[in-house]
Amino acid sequence: MISLRMKSLVELKLFTNNNTTDINMEILEGKTLELFKPVPINVSANIVYSKYSMNPAKSINFGPIQFNENKLRQFEIKNEGIFDFNYWIFDYTNEESRKEVADAY
Repeated sequence: MISLRMKSLVELKLFTNNNTTDINMEILEGKTLELFKPVPINVSANIVYSKYSMNPAKSINFGPIQFNENKLRQFEIKNEGIFDFNYWIFDYTNEESRKEVADAY
């Protein structure tokens, strides 16, 4: 079994037709390093990034708040892509919160 892992810096679609292939496997004899005929490997890939939208798009403005007063604002994070994704909302000024998020990766 052969495993192949791809990492792309850009979104791309890669489909092999009957006439061309993007990957060839070369087999070498162990002691003499004699090269046997390359074997074309048909590969298809669809590389996409996670896509999401956030509403409101910029910042959430709470306006003036008096001491010990609570004010609620709502925002929406919407998955626009084809894959599920996870996200965390945390207090970035709190070092322990940042460490918990970093350890989750």
